[in-house]
Amino acid sequence: MELSFACENSAEATVLAQELEGALHDQGISPDDVALKPSSSENMDIGTVLWVMEKAVQTIEAAGTVHTIAKCVYAIANKYGVGVTITKAESKVEVPAAMVAMSVIEQVLSDSSKPRAALKS
Repeated sequence: MELSFACENSAEATVLAQELEGALHDQGISPDDVALKPSSSENMDIGTVLWVMEKAVQTIEAAGTVHTIAKCVYAIANKYGVGVTITKAESKVEVPAAMVAMSVIEQVLSDSSKPRAALKS
């Protein structure tokens, strides 16, 4: 699973991804289970996308801690007024800033059964 924020530039996106990484660590997600990475091979940034390892995703879904991750993502998106992109195995959902809500993020994180189109504001 990959989590990223819709920002004006990669520097801002990197800062928010780092903040999310710290928040997840504070909530007990192991540092071994998350990593920052550039959004593409052309980008020379530290990492605008937070990658959550597949084994961690399975553990999170099994343990019911999706709410914890959703809470961290929502807190940052809401604080900075940005949208969120959540990419899972076969789906990519873009939640525009105007639609960022705890319930929306939690639903997207919980719904691993089918691909979904981007949400519209």
